[in-house]
Amino acid sequence: MDIEGFEETVIEDLLNNTNLRPIIFFETHPTLYKTSLEQIKNLLNKKRYYFRQIGRNLICYPSK
Repeated sequence: MDIEGFEETVIEDLLNNTNLRPIIFFETHPTLYKTSLEQIKNLLNKKRYYFRQIGRNLICYPSK
């Protein structure tokens, strides 16, 4: 995703309102988030995703 600060909204909606479990790759914009990047990571953990941060990017994989 490259949606300039709306990642938290889209990720939360995707993980809470669908049964989809895609690989997610996005550029982070922590200064634009209503909450924080840590809260996005906590949601990903809660939904059984693991992730790796590479610079300003986060790649997230669903656990099996």
